[in-house]
Amino acid sequence: PRGEFFRHTAATLKPNGSLIAADLADLGVDVDHEEYRAWVRSTGASEEAVNAMFDRIATNFHPIDIKRQDELLSEAGMSSSTTFFEAINYRGYWATKFERARD
Repeated sequence: PRGEFFRHTAATLKPNGSLIAADLADLGVDVDHEEYRAWVRSTGASEEAVNAMFDRIATNFHPIDIKRQDELLSEAGMSSSTTFFEAINYRGYWATKFERARD
């Protein structure tokens, strides 16, 4: 699915156009740790809601590491990503569509 997203995005961008995105990423941080759960509880979430959130993260999200993301971007005709933000396992980044070679 992520490779398909990058291909679709690249197809809609003009040459040298930028993709700017933030996504759950595999940054080597265990998302399901007590400090993160405590922070979610501090927002007023019940223990049931906290557990449901972490169950959804474990089941419905499929973060990839930066190396794999850059491979998918390259396959879509885009540059490697440049990070502008990281927090817990979220990463903000941008990539540029390559300019097509002229005939």
